[in-house]
Amino acid sequence: YYKEYEWFNLDSVVYKYHKPIEYDGFVINKRKGSHFVGLVGKGGHRVTDYYITFQFNNKTVEEHDSWLYDKFELHENIKVVEKFYPHYNVEYLKK
Repeated sequence: YYKEYEWFNLDSVVYKYHKPIEYDGFVINKRKGSHFVGLVGKGGHRVTDYYITFQFNNKTVEEHDSWLYDKFELHENIKVVEKFYPHYNVEYLKK
């Protein structure tokens, strides 16, 4: 529970959030791609895209993040933490 107080003795509000949920998961796919950004001859350049796919709780999630791509290996077991407070967030952790 989270209680938000109001100034000047007005009504306060109590919010109820779900506690964090932990799942066991694993990395099922890693891939790189690239595309060209900008104008040719005017400073355009290639940009590499990093994609990593996780499977947990009968869901498959693909993330577009180079940091996660470098952190995990293919077919590695991981721990996934789904948080709801102060905003919805999913964290991928090594076991």
